Amino acid sequence: MTDILAVCTGNVCRSPVAEILLRAHLGQEARVTSAGTHAREGAVMPRNMRIELKRDGVDAKRHRARSLTRGMLEDAGLIFTASRRQLRYVEPLAPGAADRAFVLGDLAAVARAGAVLRGDSVRDRILDVPRVAALHLAVVDEADSTDIPDPMGHDQTTYRIAYLLLREMVGDVASWVRGR
Repeated sequence: MTDILAVCTGNVCRSPVAEILLRAHLGQEARVTSAGTHAREGAVMPRNMRIELKRDGVDAKRHRARSLTRGMLEDAGLIFTASRRQLRYVEPLAPGAADRAFVLGDLAAVARAGAVLRGDSVRDRILDVPRVAALHLAVVDEADSTDIPDPMGHDQTTYRIAYLLLREMVGDVASWVRGR
């Protein structure tokens, strides 16, 4: 079972960056993976995104894209997507997992709002995220949430913006589930 599954379109920019950053925050406390709704199996991360990770001392040359499957969704305790578009793709693919799937920007907004998670461990708190998020999303100001723009095919500035958004949101969610 995967504790957290990050999803984007191609699994070469946003979701693998979220996976890498979340693993760095949570270490062995959680199993984190990523996949893409329309990934080309084995595709590598674009150089522009690797540049952004390298600025923070992270080497992502080993990442290879994976296609999202129903099984991945069903096995995940928590699923987050880079945008609402991916969330709309995920829900019908695995209807039973829909209650565990959220946009990363929404989860970060709930975390920033100070919602309290139950549980003694990171894994326990990850499993509590869907309950808490469902309760709080109704009152989270949409201005506090955002989709992460897809930087593919754009200039370095667009990659930088996407990376900085990911770094901030993943940091907020990681601190939340760690209980800090």
